[in-house]
Amino acid sequence: ICMEQTVQKVTKDMIVSEVIGQYPLAAEIMSSYGLSCTGCSSNTTDSIDAGARSHGMDDEAITQMVAAVNDAISSGKMSVPLPIAVANGELTVTEKAAAKMLEILAQQKKAGWGIRLQVSAGGCAGYMYGMDFSQKANADDKVIEKAGAKVFVDPNSARLLGGVTVDFVETLQESGFKFSNPNAKGSCGCGQSFH
Repeated sequence: ICMEQTVQKVTKDMIVSEVIGQYPLAAEIMSSYGLSCTGCSSNTTDSIDAGARSHGMDDEAITQMVAAVNDAISSGKMSVPLPIAVANGELTVTEKAAAKMLEILAQQKKAGWGIRLQVSAGGCAGYMYGMDFSQKANADDKVIEKAGAKVFVDPNSARLLGGVTVDFVETLQESGFKFSNPNAKGSCGCGQSFH
């Protein structure tokens, strides 16, 4: 017996994080309709309907947004890489950022390792930056070297990081890695999330 695979239809009563977990592109679609906090902590308890209403959306807007997500699922768009136009240019790591990366690696007793930089669906604005330790690059990684620091970027993240500059800032108001992204249409106040 041949059973055809069924695709689950998204409804407004489903939890936001569960939908995004199964269909990452849904974060971008919902964000474009005004449900921008698809990565906030409340998305693990709020339904699409509740989240949308907290952002001032009415019944018609919610219905259109859910229909757009389901259209993308049924057309197969959810299974392809996220269609985001990126700026020309390479990912740039400043000397200050590279120095801080080396300092952190030394503190963690991971001298000789690299920093993995990635972009994933989530965060307050739809996508979020992530940084982690990585002992070595994967075969398909893009490797950026700056002042002795190595940064590894997977192919999907590399598409979203064209033209991005990674810096390290330390002021009275903030301290941390800062991403200047010419591709972003907007970002969260935390600076770690964009759409």
